[in-house]
Amino acid sequence: MTPTEIAGTLAELFGAEATVAIAPGSWQVETPAFRLLVLLSDDESWLRLLLPIVPAQQARPFLEQFLEANFDETLQVRYASHQGVIWGVFQHNCSSLSVEDFRDA
Repeated sequence: MTPTEIAGTLAELFGAEATVAIAPGSWQVETPAFRLLVLLSDDESWLRLLLPIVPAQQARPFLEQFLEANFDETLQVRYASHQGVIWGVFQHNCSSLSVEDFRDA
């Protein structure tokens, strides 16, 4: 997928008003229900979607379940921890990413 296809798909899925280009190769989708970050690597070969889920402190009792889900259930999306937050993370090579797979993620 190209940056133009990514931006167009985000606008189609979430609306142009909710989709903001925050830097070249980076977008933020913000709705009342969630915030989604979409980032391309510097060479635009990898795409990463980041969705904050819960503060890590609140997730602590469920850490084992998150790790088990990463191993058994989450398929292309993984749980990750960064800056005190549990995130949902999707990462894919842009050259083989289809619009359909991007929408599914």
